[in-house]
Amino acid sequence: MIQRIIGLLCAFFSLATHAQVTGELFSLPRDRALFYLHYTPFSDTDNTTTENYQRYSTKIGLPALRTAKFQWYSTVGADIHRLPDIATTTPFTSNASLYSVNYSGLLRYSVAKNWSINALVLPHVNGAFQEAYQRDNLRFNGILFGEKRFNTRRSDRYFIVSFGVGYLTLEGKTTVNPVLNIAGSFSKKLSFAIGVPHSYIRYNFHPKHSVRAVGDLNDISVYRTANVAGKSVARKTIFTSGTVGVEYTYWLSKKFGLQVKGTTAVYEKYHWKETDDTIVRRMVKPFATYLSFGITYNPFQW
Repeated sequence: MIQRIIGLLCAFFSLATHAQVTGELFSLPRDRALFYLHYTPFSDTDNTTTENYQRYSTKIGLPALRTAKFQWYSTVGADIHRLPDIATTTPFTSNASLYSVNYSGLLRYSVAKNWSINALVLPHVNGAFQEAYQRDNLRFNGILFGEKRFNTRRSDRYFIVSFGVGYLTLEGKTTVNPVLNIAGSFSKKLSFAIGVPHSYIRYNFHPKHSVRAVGDLNDISVYRTANVAGKSVARKTIFTSGTVGVEYTYWLSKKFGLQVKGTTAVYEKYHWKETDDTIVRRMVKPFATYLSFGITYNPFQW
């Protein structure tokens, strides 16, 4: 019960489902990286232990299209996840390499100076490198939301509230959910965002150094082929990990930075399921710690 409550809290406050939705949509514009490349190495030399996990993640923003009232923003991302192959019987003697290629397109209509109506489309393709592509691994998510900016007397202190409805995938299920996010700036050094799909508090304590307290929900689900009694059947591999931690960025220039992030899992699930969600096998993963390294390009922060 306690684990389920923690999981629901993670899903609400730190839903950054990297494989399924864009992770920085509701960040402040100055906190959004136009490009990043992150790497999480295996935590153990024995790559088949249950706590081991490896990940590559990248995203790049494409040039925006603008008119007087409309703006169109696009990003393309990709993720590779390597973890013990739950499709094999215990002990887990090999690794599964799962991938996700995703696109996000945001159409924004400016109703007034501080009001906008937005539609986000999120198609993505998931799969396993060791298996042929399956049509069910092509999915479409989306969010329809309004956005309101509240200004104060200080130009560097403002708040943005986003609210709407999303058609999103989590733990292999696509459902309609309410979406509520609050982001803001207290000063040029301190900013935050809370809600779906990303939560953080960022402090730029020096032109060369910045830190963020972050909450992430890393989620991927892949339809795969299993051999059952000599017949090929479809099953799902689902991995979900909710983490909290700290990210540090050293800025080589005003735009380019090197990053290191340490996180601890507070919620993790790794399941091998039938298509009707009956659990065939589950891996009990301990609450692991992860260390990630990366590079980032952000021309908007100053």
